[in-house]
Amino acid sequence: MAWLTNWNYRKAVTISNIGSALTDYQVLITIDTATLISAGKMRLDCGDIRFTDDDGSTLLPYWIESGANTASTKIWVKIPSISTGTKAIYLY
Repeated sequence: MAWLTNWNYRKAVTISNIGSALTDYQVLITIDTATLISAGKMRLDCGDIRFTDDDGSTLLPYWIESGANTASTKIWVKIPSISTGTKAIYLY
């Protein structure tokens, strides 16, 4: 599995889907960016966040709804397809 070039930190995010398959679906993810920032793994403004599909390299569009540098930063990520069951995406 590939990694984005020049990104040293990556975390898997598991998405569960108990319904039918979804296409171009937006998923809300809540992340503790304050801890990542204080650990030196993220910029203060969260401007260096990237999300990829399960291949680890296909970038996914996202937008931060609220709370950069908080324990509960809300980020929407648009996933191209989510089958029934679970799917992993990656936060860089």
